[in-house]
Amino acid sequence: MRTVRFLFSIPIVIYQHVLSPFLPNSCNYYPSCSEYSRQAILRYGIVRGTIAGILRIGRCSARFWGGNDPLPETFSFSELIGEYRARSVRRATLSKRGTDVEKTLADVRSGIEVEVVRFDGGEGFRSKVIAMGIIPGKQIKVQSYSTRGPMVAVVDGSRVALGRELARRIVVREAPPVP
Repeated sequence: MRTVRFLFSIPIVIYQHVLSPFLPNSCNYYPSCSEYSRQAILRYGIVRGTIAGILRIGRCSARFWGGNDPLPETFSFSELIGEYRARSVRRATLSKRGTDVEKTLADVRSGIEVEVVRFDGGEGFRSKVIAMGIIPGKQIKVQSYSTRGPMVAVVDGSRVALGRELARRIVVREAPPVP
């Protein structure tokens, strides 16, 4: 049975080694969707693994929070569907954590200074944002906000233009006052 599972995972391995290096790194999750699908087929079997992989690829878009999303130990269809609800951007725009209110950078208006809490995206997203100088714990100020076009934020004295989809994956909270 393991041999059949392994044979079904070979096309994914070929994709990972032949095609994937030439495509932009766009997966929102870690591990990548192809690795998640490969692991799911090997762990759950062909049918359940394929279902888990398809559901994961279906939520690998800007409409869902990304981040670390390991394969569950056991297959549960209700748990996999629950991930759609739990990671939906529309449902989770604001969340309370203690006394701090966290929200996405896309929800912050002009002139407000915020502190970066975390990123909700995969390694490619993280690398892109860190290259802009935006890291957890850093304070940034939203310079211009528009419902159309990019928003402009000031990071370490430099202006950075951020698209809406990018800003939706950066979780922030109000910056503490400077003494």
